[in-house]
Amino acid sequence: MQVGYKAVICSVKGGYLDKSWLGTNLNANFFSHAIHSHVCPMGEMGEFHTFVIDGPLFKKRLRVTHTDIVLNSGLWSLDIKDSNLISK
Repeated sequence: MQVGYKAVICSVKGGYLDKSWLGTNLNANFFSHAIHSHVCPMGEMGEFHTFVIDGPLFKKRLRVTHTDIVLNSGLWSLDIKDSNLISK
């Protein structure tokens, strides 16, 4: 596993996870508090999706500065309205 990548939760399926997880980091806290026995830790059934914002192979990292939350067909999603690239 490559270390140093950062990802945020960008969508969750209603009935599995609530929208409060949107925009949070994919980390140990997510796995210990959000994942239950009925949710695959890898999101194989579409329970959640992630968006990588930084990693060792990237020259810059993405800073998300403004978002909205939208519901579409039972999927809560982070609608990124504004962001910028930050030099590392």
